[in-house]
Amino acid sequence: VAAPKRATTSRGSVSLPSSASFPSLASLSGGASSLVSHDVTQSPLQMRMMSALTSFVARTCPMQARDRALHALETVLHSSGEFLSEAWPVVLRCLIGVAKDDDKPLVGVAFKSLQLICTDFLSNLRARDLSLFIFAIGSFGRQLSDVNISLTSVGLLWNVAVFLVMDTATQTIT
Repeated sequence: VAAPKRATTSRGSVSLPSSASFPSLASLSGGASSLVSHDVTQSPLQMRMMSALTSFVARTCPMQARDRALHALETVLHSSGEFLSEAWPVVLRCLIGVAKDDDKPLVGVAFKSLQLICTDFLSNLRARDLSLFIFAIGSFGRQLSDVNISLTSVGLLWNVAVFLVMDTATQTIT
């Protein structure tokens, strides 16, 4: 095993892990699905990766970077959303932030991810994530840049209500 390399930054010297610690480019060729693992031990990795991705959506980043980060988030959700576990709050807070910024092009991209979560991954959310998800829907309902998204948000709330009723009925039967 090779000794870790050191890099010098403006904040000091940093030890870099060996290349064996990172997946090869060949292993990433399968798309974003290889970025999120269903292994529970990978939850901290999921958090770090999703936090890094969603940090590009921050208001201080250029618009193009924010747009690309939201598209990347949507791609990760499409390919690997069923494997997310601990990272849901990070994703949902990111989407809430976009809705609050009220920037029409970004709101549209972020809303696609919210709809995807509602249609495909609602059952994957834990109770605390579900309440944050409902808050996210409300944030998109309150934004003023796109009236259609505001109205569609009401429909998403109905979907959540139906899910909760069906989930409660299923638990009562079993």
